[in-house]
This record gives sequence, C-alpha cells and structure tokens, in this order.
Amino acid sequence: TVDNHAIMPEQCCPSPTHGYPGALGIAISDEDAGDMGKIREAIHAKVDAAGNSGRMGAWPVSVGMVAIDALTEHAIAVVNGTAEITDQATVQAELQKAADASVTVLPFEGKPNYYMFLIDSVIF
Repeated sequence: TVDNHAIMPEQCCPSPTHGYPGALGIAISDEDAGDMGKIREAIHAKVDAAGNSGRMGAWPVSVGMVAIDALTEHAIAVVNGTAEITDQATVQAELQKAADASVTVLPFEGKPNYYMFLIDSVIF
C-alpha cells in the first residue's frame, strides 16, 4: 500500500496496531506498548517519509483495548447498581473515556443490549 501510494481507508479491526507496525517495520518497545499516541506518531512518520500522507487511516486507538476497558467499567457499574445494562448514555460515556475521543453509539434494532460504536478516524 505504501510502496504503491495506494489508499488504505481503514482496516477491518480499526486500530493503529492492526497491521501498520508490522507492515511499516515499526518496532514497539515494551515501554511503548499500549501508548497509542507514540504508535500513531511512528506510523505517521513512516507514511510521510514514503510520500503517502493523507491516504491511510485507522481509528486513533485499538478497538479491542477500548471495548475491554469501557465495557469492564460498565459491567462494574451495573453490578454495583449505579448503571443499567442497557443504558446507552453510560455505555457511550465509558467508551469515550476509554478512547479519549469522540464515540458514536447506535443501538441495534430489536436488540436493546447490542450497540455499534464508531470512533472518528485518524488519517496518516
């Protein structure tokens, strides 16, 4: 993608760590593991150096990390009686806190406890 200056709008599991580091030869130290800001900076530098800026995207954070963090906190709140399991506003607030970004949450029709969530993309 980089070598041919192609467009990579977003991966199937949007995350700066899904494919980019390996494909671009970016080594992530144990110290930087999970630091999405540093990982995004390294990706941006490699993409820019290859002349492919503005043509590759991802979510700014790992979808897996955000979901695990946010939904664990939501489950704890439900068990503690401070939230309802189907409270969309609480789910959205926890996702935004975990992502440190704007998150759109939409319910699946007919499934009150299923949500789709989207985080704004970052373009490298």
